Amino acid sequence: MKSDKKTGLSINEGGQLYTVGLLVVYFLQLLIFFAVPKGIIGVADFPLSSWLVLFLNQTAFIACVFFIMRVKNVAFLKTVRVAKPLNWKQILLIIPLAVFSIAAFLPLAQGFVKFVSLLGYNYSNSFPNAEYFPLFLLIVFMLGVLPAMGEEMFIRGAVMSGLKQRSYVFAVLCSALLFSLMHGNALQTVHQFALGIVLALICIMSGSYWASVLLHFLNNLISLVVTVYIPQLNGLDLGGPYNFLLGVASFAVGTAALIFLLILFYKASGGKPIRLRHAATAEENISAATADTANTECADGAKKIADATNDFFAVDVASSLTAHTSAKKDTAATTTAQKSAVAKGTDVTDGTKTDTDTNEESVIGLKIRLKASFKKINTALAQMDGNPPEKANTGASVPASLILGFMVAGLLWLVNFISGFFLK
Repeated sequence: MKSDKKTGLSINEGGQLYTVGLLVVYFLQLLIFFAVPKGIIGVADFPLSSWLVLFLNQTAFIACVFFIMRVKNVAFLKTVRVAKPLNWKQILLIIPLAVFSIAAFLPLAQGFVKFVSLLGYNYSNSFPNAEYFPLFLLIVFMLGVLPAMGEEMFIRGAVMSGLKQRSYVFAVLCSALLFSLMHGNALQTVHQFALGIVLALICIMSGSYWASVLLHFLNNLISLVVTVYIPQLNGLDLGGPYNFLLGVASFAVGTAALIFLLILFYKASGGKPIRLRHAATAEENISAATADTANTECADGAKKIADATNDFFAVDVASSLTAHTSAKKDTAATTTAQKSAVAKGTDVTDGTKTDTDTNEESVIGLKIRLKASFKKINTALAQMDGNPPEKANTGASVPASLILGFMVAGLLWLVNFISGFFLK
């Protein structure tokens, strides 16, 4: 029996899920803050309240996904793509993707931290005591496994399925920004946004929830290993301009490696060569040519009838069709001339360059190029998608629920950022 459940949330439902999830998580944090005394220390010399927050945050994200999908009659397995496994090539490629993601994005994150520190921002990080290896395994589970599963199900699995209905470029960038803001930590903003783009791309390419989960987990694991066992790397200081040069080199090499690895990952996911032109374009050209030919033939036929019968109505028809065909050709010629003029920066009327319209033409030309680039990237991502949305609406406006989610996340981020200037 075929299920009547739909696959994927709408963009409005994705916004509702994000807003509800954030409010539930922060409500639980406030509840723990007032209900659990701060002086109670839990495992690994870490406050009990912090352990509870780490656990409840991720379980709340997962619970919200189940709840919203049940209410909206959405198929969970098909939407989140839990049932689709990864092949061995994808798994092997995700390992260097995690390494080079850190190499590319860490200099940007460190630069942002230094910038806000110069402005007077203070920060302090508390971390569990991982003196014994079993404690380190517990930390890996709480700070590595749970966030990877909960946050990926929440953002890439559920919310992004709705964002894709508007466009793929919008889905990738918007999900990365939502992912960055929901952490509420100013220090993580840059790294989480950049990482969110990579997570969204491999999730789209593979069509599997587990691709982004594995990359997210490895990113967390590498950070934990460095923090616990190689803390010298966090405070590495070569002195003088060498820190800057090292950062630039790390970003350049890391970014180049990421692009190369993403191409390999797309191929390993069974991706076909990307065509940046829709097949419909050729059909539309044929249709337009056929219409022009039909108009011309009708006009010729009407002229023959007019000559044979001396019918004034036939004369009017022939004149109208001839004028329509001529006007259509003139419009096409004018449009072509205008586009050429915009590209060359010249005036359509006399072919000479004008001083007053140069800036306007440059802006128009830039808009045309940006729009064309946007369409090409969106087409490429659509062809990569292993789990495309059932319905697409590229002209859809951003719903109020998503705007509200941005406002809530942005406000919480801003409160955290401002509070950093008053900490001692």
